[in-house]
Amino acid sequence: MIDEFPSLGKLEIIQESLAFLAGYGIKFYLICQDINQLRSRETGYGPDETITSNCHVQNAYPPNRTETAEHLSKLTGQTTVIKEQITTSGKRASAILGGVSKTIQEVQRPLLTVDECLRMPGPKKNAEGLITERGDMVIYVAGFPAIYGKQPLFFQDEIFSLRASVPAPKVTDRIRAVAAANDDASNEAIAI
Repeated sequence: MIDEFPSLGKLEIIQESLAFLAGYGIKFYLICQDINQLRSRETGYGPDETITSNCHVQNAYPPNRTETAEHLSKLTGQTTVIKEQITTSGKRASAILGGVSKTIQEVQRPLLTVDECLRMPGPKKNAEGLITERGDMVIYVAGFPAIYGKQPLFFQDEIFSLRASVPAPKVTDRIRAVAAANDDASNEAIAI
C-alpha cells in the first residue's frame, strides 16, 4: 500500500513491473488524489501512463475537477433511457386540439454523467473533522459493471477494526513462487 503514490515521483520500475509482479503474488494498492497527478508530464508518468491500465480494481470518490469527473463518467459506461415526447397541433385557444403526437425513443446517455459524478456526496464530518457518515463511491473492476455504493468506514465495522489491529509481521522469509510448466521444484516457496 502506497499512499500519495504520485508524491514519490516517476518510478519507472513500478510502471514497468506492475503487470508481471501480480504473477508472483505481489499486489499494489496505490492511492492518488487525482488521475491528473499520474498523467502530469512534469511530475507524473505523462498522458501515456500505464499504471491505471494495470490496476484491475479502481476506487473513486467524489472528484473536484471536471477532467476527473469526465474520466470517471467514461469508465462507468453508457446506458439506454426511454424518452417520451408529446407534440400538439391546432389552435391554442381552441377547446379541442387539432392533433396530438406521441413519440417514444431509446436514447443513450452516460450511466454516471459528469455532473452527477461531481455531485456525489462525500463523507460527513463533525466539528473535530472526524468522519461520522459514509460518502458515496464508485468501484471499477476490470470486466464488470461499475458499482455505485457507500464508502466502508473500517473503524465502524467490527471485522475491519479487528483486522486493522493485527500487527504486521516483523520479518518474512518466504516469497510465493510461480510454477513453471515442467519444473516441480518451482512449486515450493523460495527462502531468502
